[in-house]
Amino acid sequence: MRAFAATAKSMGEHLREPERPAIAVVTSQAAQFSVLGDIQLEAQRKAVRALAYTDHLTLYAVAENQLARLGSPKLVILPSPQALTEAAWKTLLKYADDGGNLLVTGAVDRNEHWQRVPRASELKLDGEADR
Repeated sequence: MRAFAATAKSMGEHLREPERPAIAVVTSQAAQFSVLGDIQLEAQRKAVRALAYTDHLTLYAVAENQLARLGSPKLVILPSPQALTEAAWKTLLKYADDGGNLLVTGAVDRNEHWQRVPRASELKLDGEADR
């Protein structure tokens, strides 16, 4: 036990500010509480599994209400956002405008109350959501 304590103490300076992984996955708070969230949660689960298990890439997850802690990853993945808060959407767009890489899979045209909002058309994306 003393050897471990001595090693931990000697490593302390190196462990103070660990480097974050280059990939972040943003999770939706609305999906956690919605009866319609199963599709979103499954998309988030598959994104994490594909990156971690299949591609052996290190990533971290950030809840949409914690985007202030996002940092500066090289890539942010937003799997099946469906019902994302307007504040989170604007934060992610600013991240992309500032030079970040944002990969969005799925529809983005609903806010956290599942009301339609014209996010895709504002970005001049061609497509429309079902329903």
